Amino acid sequence: MRQRDARSGRRWCPSAARRPGAGTTKRSAHATLCEDIAAFVRTATRVGEGSPAAVDSFLERATGVFLHGDAALARRAFEAILRPLAAAEFSLGEDESLGEVLSTPLDEVVARYLVTVYLTTPAGDRPGAIWDALESFGYVGTVLQPLAAMERAAVAPLDDLSAFAPSWATFLEGKPHGPRTGHGWDIGADRMLR
Repeated sequence: MRQRDARSGRRWCPSAARRPGAGTTKRSAHATLCEDIAAFVRTATRVGEGSPAAVDSFLERATGVFLHGDAALARRAFEAILRPLAAAEFSLGEDESLGEVLSTPLDEVVARYLVTVYLTTPAGDRPGAIWDALESFGYVGTVLQPLAAMERAAVAPLDDLSAFAPSWATFLEGKPHGPRTGHGWDIGADRMLR
């Protein structure tokens, strides 16, 4: 085939390479992250038990995506692994808390997740989105001072954080208590303003 193409003056090219995107079977680890997490969660939920090492690996991969600046993918990945952990859909062998079996600091993971929520949510919707994130994943990692935790976790300074603070304070005024933490405690509204 190559000789025939050479005689005709055409350059030989595998047929798969002629189609855009075809012939590429290797996908980046980032591209498959959410699929990998979903497959793990399905299996762990079915058998009722998951591997702490696998969860640590997924959290590290999601953190890598976060550090590379893909907030949307990092948010999806964090949600995919944090949601079943928060709902205790499967056991990791812990007696009381996930911190017993995971090496990844969960408070830092939740802070990074809050940053991704902040970065991927329109400015006007951010207070409610941050509140919902704290309510959803407060059991996994306790963040008592969300604004300070977000500033520490962010790779770069967060845009409009000074403008967000007053809308966050106004939002909190309408709440009778703070979100529940993993220990069943309310986070006081005064702490949430820091």
